Amino acid sequence: MQNSGLPKFIYVLMAAVGLLYFSLLYPRLPDPMASHFNPGGAATAWMPKSAFFMLIAIVTLAAGVPIFLVPRSMAKLPNNKINLANREYWLAPERRAETMQYLGIQMGWFGCAVLALLFSGLYIAVAANQRPEHTFDSGSFYVALGAFFAFILFWLVRLLSHFARVPQGHP
Repeated sequence: MQNSGLPKFIYVLMAAVGLLYFSLLYPRLPDPMASHFNPGGAATAWMPKSAFFMLIAIVTLAAGVPIFLVPRSMAKLPNNKINLANREYWLAPERRAETMQYLGIQMGWFGCAVLALLFSGLYIAVAANQRPEHTFDSGSFYVALGAFFAFILFWLVRLLSHFARVPQGHP
């Protein structure tokens, strides 16, 4: 079984480094800040710098939900409320704890990927605010979004294939 603490550690490390990075940039950014951009990268909405950075903190906390809250909530559910391939096998009393740990690990990696995508978008938005024309680099964001979708595809295939397999001799 994989280490269930690794994705949590990586998430906390990413959050701490990201928040430190953004807080170091705070004094060098304009007030108000461009906070919304059209597909071409032009700023279309503005917000106070303090509100923008409050948003960064909220986003960081929200991205932790899949890591810290979902696995605990799921573990408390009765088996019939969990939609899982081969549920009877994977949620049998002798395997339930291990299955919940595996799901917790997978949710941890998902949370790390969400935080990486969110920080990518925030980084690009902060970089846009450091330019005189306040233009958002949509191309860079599309690369980050593509990497996120590639991760999600890999993650889903791995998750679904794990639960689709049942050792021989089990119904």
